[in-house]
Amino acid sequence: MLVLLFCGMTSFAFGQGMSCDMSEMVTAGTYTVDSIPANGNNTNTIATGAVWYSYTPAQNVDVTVSSCLGGADTRLWVYTGSCDALDLVAANDDFCELSAGGDPYASETGFLATAGTTYYIEWDNRWSSAGFDWTLTETAGQADVAAAPVGQFTVLPDSQNELWVSALNLGTADVTGYTLTAEVFDTDDLMTPVASASSTPQDIAFAGTAVVNVGSWMPVIGEEYVITYSVSSADGDSNPDNDTFTTDPFTVSDFTYALDSGVQTNGFGTNSGNEIIMGNVYTFFAPDTIVSVSLAYGGGDSPDTDDANLVIWSVGADGIPVEELYAQSIQTEAFDGIVLLDDEFEGEMGQRYLVGTRSTTNANVNFALGIDQNVYFPGQTLFRSGAGAWTDAAAVADFAHTVRLNMTSDIVTTTLTLNVQMTQEDVGTNGVYVAGSFNGFDPAATEMTDPDGDGIYSVTVDVGIGDTVQYKFLNGPSFDFEESVPMECGVDNGFGGFDRSTIVLDATELAPVCFGGCEFCQVLQDCAEPAIIICEDFEDFIVGSVSGQSALFEPWPGGSTANVVDDLALSGTKSLYIADGGGLDQVLLFPENLNEGSYELRFSLYVPQGQAAYFNIQGDRDAIGSVFKIEVDMATGGVASVNAGGVGAATFDYPYDQWFEIGIDFNLTAEENTLLVDGTDVLTWDGTLDSGGDPEDVQIGGINFFPIDGDYEYYVDDIFLTQVETVLGAVTTTFTVGTEFIDVDPGGMFIAGEFTGWQNEAMTDNADGTWSITVDLMPNDTVEYKFKNGPDGWEEATPGDCTIDGGVGNNRFVITTTDDLDLGEVCFNECVACDMVIDVFDPEFAAGISVQPNPTADVFTTDFRFETATDLNVRLFNSTGQLIEERRLQSVSTATERFDLAAQPAGMYNLVVTDGTRTSTKRVVRR
Repeated sequence: MLVLLFCGMTSFAFGQGMSCDMSEMVTAGTYTVDSIPANGNNTNTIATGAVWYSYTPAQNVDVTVSSCLGGADTRLWVYTGSCDALDLVAANDDFCELSAGGDPYASETGFLATAGTTYYIEWDNRWSSAGFDWTLTETAGQADVAAAPVGQFTVLPDSQNELWVSALNLGTADVTGYTLTAEVFDTDDLMTPVASASSTPQDIAFAGTAVVNVGSWMPVIGEEYVITYSVSSADGDSNPDNDTFTTDPFTVSDFTYALDSGVQTNGFGTNSGNEIIMGNVYTFFAPDTIVSVSLAYGGGDSPDTDDANLVIWSVGADGIPVEELYAQSIQTEAFDGIVLLDDEFEGEMGQRYLVGTRSTTNANVNFALGIDQNVYFPGQTLFRSGAGAWTDAAAVADFAHTVRLNMTSDIVTTTLTLNVQMTQEDVGTNGVYVAGSFNGFDPAATEMTDPDGDGIYSVTVDVGIGDTVQYKFLNGPSFDFEESVPMECGVDNGFGGFDRSTIVLDATELAPVCFGGCEFCQVLQDCAEPAIIICEDFEDFIVGSVSGQSALFEPWPGGSTANVVDDLALSGTKSLYIADGGGLDQVLLFPENLNEGSYELRFSLYVPQGQAAYFNIQGDRDAIGSVFKIEVDMATGGVASVNAGGVGAATFDYPYDQWFEIGIDFNLTAEENTLLVDGTDVLTWDGTLDSGGDPEDVQIGGINFFPIDGDYEYYVDDIFLTQVETVLGAVTTTFTVGTEFIDVDPGGMFIAGEFTGWQNEAMTDNADGTWSITVDLMPNDTVEYKFKNGPDGWEEATPGDCTIDGGVGNNRFVITTTDDLDLGEVCFNECVACDMVIDVFDPEFAAGISVQPNPTADVFTTDFRFETATDLNVRLFNSTGQLIEERRLQSVSTATERFDLAAQPAGMYNLVVTDGTRTSTKRVVRR
């Protein structure tokens, strides 16, 4: 909040600071304001003067500023920042009584003060210039409050069963391992809980907040419950100043949340004579309908309150109400009850609304009093007087506006996609399944599929928005084949084991996890295979310095050695620990410099939370430091930068506190390298360049693991370097797609198929409406593929007579021989070149045409079978689109035509048949 400060007066009056920059410094204690002069500087134009104090705590403390014993009608403001740019921290007007039985016109507010921060305290003369006493009190964190109740509320649930809590650390330092526990009681029995749940341990900084899902329970629709929250801390008595918390439980109904700021008994009054709007802000996390509103509304000194309304406003992203969307008259005398809406209000997902009251009065109107103190008092309460600015009502008084939404019980659904990696399992003949809360834990109800054959099985299920979903994978349609979910990534299922669990707030796809594991599978290799050049899991090493235990490990020239440790490992019990910032610099040499052939390098890293990792590939094992082929810097923050073939070539995200795999494929013969993370391509670069983009020999010689500074700490395990067998006789195949009938995506055209692992490969724009790519395929093979318009624009309408069933839809295909192929142009979503497309594909027409044998050695025949005789034009094209033969057939219903390809080379041919309005293309292969 930016407050403009008018600093015309800078002198003292009565020993008190008359302006912010001349404020009187104070510490904890009692102070006397003789009077507030009319010419004192102030930040609110309604007041004509103020006195100022400044306060800087030596340690983190909870501060209370109060004039409750002072004897004057006061108004209080507390700021941080600089005097020319103040930020409001707290404010208060009418909080406590001036005298026993009097009206609440004195002021008091509290705030968490951070050591070394200066706070400016302003008392203004809006209501009175009379003198008064005030106090500043410092309170350190209280003693251990483990399991002490810290908040409760009553809710009328519909389908709400998630126990969400926002927590605030009111201690004097950071705290670790606090646990929130919720107990649910029936309103008729506050001694025996009907349900209870506890959160996982959380960390929270001083003055920090956290939103915690404590757990779930199943309420009875329409019943009332009291939910009590308690907190315990791992710090316990060892650091009692850290154990003070407040919690704001929040829930209204179907995934609609609001915060509870407590109840101020004396309420909030105004006699401004202006229109007053007061309301609470609610966030809708799913579409829902407000059918009624419970609220409390107090009359003023006289019963002539008029124009009282229940109102609903839209709230912008900045938290300020924008537009009144709904208004309805309510009774004008003091009221505490339920207002049924004349028209049910439809709330939109992701939107915020202010719901409250509006009135015009010349009397004091009390907004916060409620006759029934058992109602839930939600509140992020905003207040506006007249045409003034919207203000957080907590800046005026510590109270809660009594408004509760009563919602419908509609459940809104979304999708959850689950993925399990079965590469380390022998998949049963009956397939892979998942059982969970979404299918009643039926082991045979939901089968998973692996359409691309990569060992990752997937399924998408419907779940409710906000659901906590529990599930587990099965290697067969029975719990006899269920996985054993590890405790560290599971929740107790009550049957002696653990289930997987996730909370779904939107359409979600979860990353693949290993069957029976918490992370992506790390595929270990057989070290006895001849192709394995390096196979190191450190199990044969002793704990301590790695250098000297193998001729391949040596320190960087002038550096120190890394250590083998047994406190963390991916496989076995040992790994390589890289730390001690800057001095340590460990090299793993390859047995020799490699400069031809293809190689796969794989190793796994573990980076602790908040730490970093770095490695590079050396280009010459005999001259370490002379050539860097690639540098990967996983700086703190979870984002890595890659220098390869030029500075700043790529970035990728990496996880904390879990193992992940780094892979580099070196094709030294083709002079091309590829970086992978957990099996996903990150970057392919020119192997003739070093990390900075300068030309260097196509050669690799070792890995360098280096902790750049003290932030770098990580573990390395399971290092493999494997020579990849070179496939001889590969068929060079050129694919070309025509784009005459589509708008090409700005990202360009792509191809994806079995030869790319169904990952995108960019095609080259030929600048003539076609795009091409040339790849190497295995000889005498059937290969499936599709074109893509942009990275996500899969072909969808490709006719069935030039495709084959790929299991989840039709794919294009090519049958290779031992000769190189140029397949020529084929139009996107068509079977022929764009200039040969005639009208639309007719499946009935295509069904009347058959070709056999296909593939053929030389001769093939075409049979025509139509219910109605028709004239045909039959054309045979080669793969480049050249017309080989054309025949015109008259009044055909049943006929057979013979075609001879003996004089043509092996390859792909297109037989295009049309009757002038319909077309069908048959792809013919000559071996």
